[in-house]
Amino acid sequence: MADQVRIGFIGAGGIARHHMRNLAGIPEAKVVAFAEPSQASIDRMVEAYPDAAHIPVFGDYRDMLKEVELDAVEIHSPHTLHYAQGMDVLRAGKHLLMEKPLVCTTPHAYDLI
Repeated sequence: MADQVRIGFIGAGGIARHHMRNLAGIPEAKVVAFAEPSQASIDRMVEAYPDAAHIPVFGDYRDMLKEVELDAVEIHSPHTLHYAQGMDVLRAGKHLLMEKPLVCTTPHAYDLI
């Protein structure tokens, strides 16, 4: 069993910074990649968590899924993007954490479940 769970973040905005704070107290968890198109969001993340400056950043989450060894992904993007991103994460065989709103339609929710 691995010593740490390797986590990728899709989205690095406000809620992602909250999750970083929570994960900072869990030695078995390590954020190893960000997928975030906004440099301003990355800058705020690094300002709040200077160690995040060494974490690779991808403009497209699909590149992160292909190029980084991940055990799990947390999705912190706008909920209108959750379905496609969540399905891609699950297809990649990763564990998934996604907060509410889960998705925009009931059929999409059933697909994810």
